[in-house]
Amino acid sequence: MYCIDCGTKNPDGARFCMECGMRMPVRDARPAAVDVGPTAESAPHDSPPSAAPRAEEEEASSAKDLILSAFRHFEGGRHEEARALCARAIALEPGYAEAHQKIAETLRQPAEALEHWLEVIRLRPNHAVALRCAAWILATNQSIRNGPEAQALAVRALLVAGSSDAAALDTLAAAYAENGRFEEAIATARRAAAADPSLAQAIQARIERYRSGKPWREPPPN
Repeated sequence: MYCIDCGTKNPDGARFCMECGMRMPVRDARPAAVDVGPTAESAPHDSPPSAAPRAEEEEASSAKDLILSAFRHFEGGRHEEARALCARAIALEPGYAEAHQKIAETLRQPAEALEHWLEVIRLRPNHAVALRCAAWILATNQSIRNGPEAQALAVRALLVAGSSDAAALDTLAAAYAENGRFEEAIATARRAAAADPSLAQAIQARIERYRSGKPWREPPPN
């Protein structure tokens, strides 16, 4: 399968070109949800649910009202209740990208989070955070890794976020490593560390792994 924009040959079933990040004409099925390791930015443990839903939640008549209530739960650490409210918002308004994003940000299982990140991308193709987070999962998770798609999404994330975005560069480096392009991974990771020195120590650990010819792997959940 060749990209109609840049001409790069991609694996059959690829959703995005691994070189330029453009959407391919055929979209394959999304990966099934399985229990796997954490995302790059793991969510905290949920706080115990409250005894009863608030009256305002019972009376909420729109997806926006439900999301506002969900945000208050997220701020209070009640992530399970917040995700339930987001799910209700999606039932009312399936195209509510913010609801999918909030669910993805707080899920501990990467495969489940990936489903929501991909939905955000479907709804908002230039959503830099969703592109980056989906790419990171596909590049660093042992169970659901997909190097070509991780690279395609990471390229798009960098195009949207800007060439000096440290998180996007770090993600692209991980995608390069997953595809065996270790020299490019090292060079890109160095650019990420220079762009944000506060990430340098964490990125250096990844660089050492790339130097040994190994891609970065996130540890399994506790």
